Amino acid sequence: ADDPHNPQRLTFCAMWPEITAEDLPKDIVQFDPFVNPAFFTIAWISLVTLGIGCMGYFFVYEFSTPARLRDIKVEAVLAMLSSVSLGYGCLFLLLWAGVWV
Repeated sequence: ADDPHNPQRLTFCAMWPEITAEDLPKDIVQFDPFVNPAFFTIAWISLVTLGIGCMGYFFVYEFSTPARLRDIKVEAVLAMLSSVSLGYGCLFLLLWAGVWV
């Protein structure tokens, strides 16, 4: 009756440990994630690699190109691509690690 592994006795929130599975509505449906969790690994590795590569190319471009030959469009595209890739890469890294954000 007091088995801690009984799914009917699992608590759903640390703030209200008295809420159990029997207290939930019977017509509740399980949440289905939009992205398959099996995809998280390849997504974060690919996106972080792409972001670091773009960031590296951005720094090489900044330090090796003379100031009068630099193009603001190239800088903006590299910075934006790096930022978006690293942002989504970190998101998928957190999801892969089990931190549901």
